[in-house]
Amino acid sequence: MWLDIPMDILAPVNESGMVIGKITAQAAQETGLPESLPVVQGGSDAAAGLAGGAVVRLGQTYVGTGSFWSGTIVPGDTITDPQVRAKILPHVVPGRWQFEGVCFYGDYIVRWFRDAFCQEEKRLARRLGIDTYKILDEQAANVPPGAYGVQASVAGVIDAKRWIVPPPTFMGWSIDTPQQFTKAVFYRALLENSAFQIKSTFNLLSEVTGQEIGETVIVGGASRSHLWPQILADILGIPIKVPVVKESPALGAAMCAVVGAGVYKDLPEAAQAIVSWEAAHYPTMNGEVKAIYREKYEQWTKLFARLMELVDDEVMPPMWKAAGVRIGRSNSGGKGAG
Repeated sequence: MWLDIPMDILAPVNESGMVIGKITAQAAQETGLPESLPVVQGGSDAAAGLAGGAVVRLGQTYVGTGSFWSGTIVPGDTITDPQVRAKILPHVVPGRWQFEGVCFYGDYIVRWFRDAFCQEEKRLARRLGIDTYKILDEQAANVPPGAYGVQASVAGVIDAKRWIVPPPTFMGWSIDTPQQFTKAVFYRALLENSAFQIKSTFNLLSEVTGQEIGETVIVGGASRSHLWPQILADILGIPIKVPVVKESPALGAAMCAVVGAGVYKDLPEAAQAIVSWEAAHYPTMNGEVKAIYREKYEQWTKLFARLMELVDDEVMPPMWKAAGVRIGRSNSGGKGAG
């Protein structure tokens, strides 16, 4: 037993890509699948997503985007963070691990913004037969890096041992120039916020593992945007690769199946054969852009820390907190965005 849990009540642990059974006659009748079709072990959504983004080698990194974002590095060993800010999980590739930091509300917050403030753009998108986000991206692309100083702070980087999301905010805007501070400016500030979350996460992963972050793969909802990966490239200062198949967890699960079927010998070989690339975004070679984002990132980390202080001082309630997490100065355990 481990932690006093009887091992005989737990399911067996299998490697991803292993054949673990076959479709029974009853299952075939209920599902329409052929009887005796092999059943292959898959993996967790994030781990399968790494394989679906061809992130299968040591030192590779990955940005998974969706309602929540994650920044992940494939370390050379089972590294843990002594301060418990990030988590280690098994990769679908045997002998590999994923060291991961979670960023709350990455895509979710732009969906909120779209639905709350962008009815005009939604109507236009329906008339043109395109996605509303395409219109918002085109508008935000005309806003310069830094969004005229507007700073969005939504969630920051969450400490895995104290999951609290402080109240979100927009700061740095003025009512004196309404023609400048438009919806497109606030929308771009939200895109920059998510990129700052990943920058802080990668800084943490690099600090713990001692590995530098080179180019990275982005998958999920944000990878469909032409603007968001470019903002990420400019803020991180590294190339961002976008695969053709954006739903990499689904592709990774399918790759487990074809490995189990014997089409490929292992997941790295399957990734090499199956994953293809749509685009690569490179950092803008402009010193002014780098300076703007460097200063804005420093401001963003300080703002997040102040918002956490408002929660700990019980001035404002958090937007969200995990069950059992207590609020107050005696429970804060430190400050900062990571």
